[in-house]
Amino acid sequence: MDELYKELKEQRPELQSLEDEIQAVDQEKEKALADYKSYHAKNEQGYQIATQYMGNIKDSLLRNSIELLINKSQYAYDQQNAAMALADATLESRSTSLHDHQEALKIILTLSLMEKYQKKLELNSSEYEKIITRYNHTIHKADSLLQAK
Repeated sequence: MDELYKELKEQRPELQSLEDEIQAVDQEKEKALADYKSYHAKNEQGYQIATQYMGNIKDSLLRNSIELLINKSQYAYDQQNAAMALADATLESRSTSLHDHQEALKIILTLSLMEKYQKKLELNSSEYEKIITRYNHTIHKADSLLQAK
């Protein structure tokens, strides 16, 4: 299928243009998400480490106070980060949708090309029937010679 689609891209520049555009938008998404994911991972790691350190505090009142402080800070971060988290999810969803459309396009176009090829080179079954008849006749002749011996 890839070979047929490659052939189609050579014949239809708009398909190659679409492929180039998909690659470009994928690269933009990856760069944008890499920055966000790094930022988000560092923040999450910071909260995890703070929670671990909090576990070292023996004084239960002080530990509870620190836990509330961490939770409040994390909640504020989550609220501040909600738009970015939504944008991240939306980018991933749009990327998946675009790649689904790309695959569907490849399938539809290559199936169409395959069907045209099949119709163009439709095999003539009568030719096969003639050959089968000839085989049957030759087998019968060989059987006759075997019985005549």
